[in-house]
Amino acid sequence: MAENHHTLISDEVNTGKSSKLWELVKFFINQGRNVSGWISLPYFENDIKTGYDIVFITMSKIQNKRKFIRKESFQGSAQWRSFFFDETVFVDSSKIEFGKPDIFVIDEVGPLELCDHMGFWPVLHNIYNNRSTLTVVRRKCVDQFRKEFSEYEFNLLAEKG
Repeated sequence: MAENHHTLISDEVNTGKSSKLWELVKFFINQGRNVSGWISLPYFENDIKTGYDIVFITMSKIQNKRKFIRKESFQGSAQWRSFFFDETVFVDSSKIEFGKPDIFVIDEVGPLELCDHMGFWPVLHNIYNNRSTLTVVRRKCVDQFRKEFSEYEFNLLAEKG
């Protein structure tokens, strides 16, 4: 059985971590690598970021963007702290057949998962047990992330933000 490798991409909030990961995913796919997972891409209204859309990727097939996180309530959303989430995204992440990709991308693991064990939390251990990963984590969450997932070894790619 091949060993799984895990890498964290970390920087401060709003420094382009998700955009960088999106570029890496497209690069890997263009190189013929199989990629699965999810990326939260910034959503803008009138040039102002007001939330995130999510894109699921299954064995290098990029799915359509879905409304995911907003600063304002929307139909079917649930509030957590000051944000509104489409909770069906979390349910769907546990039902999608992601296959056995070369790399599994997770954008992002944050306070929702680490503080309250909600959001993507229910699927994370299974993913880290069975796949090589590239995970986005805010700089202020890295220590807690490492504590929560101490049974795995993560290489840290930290940006200077």
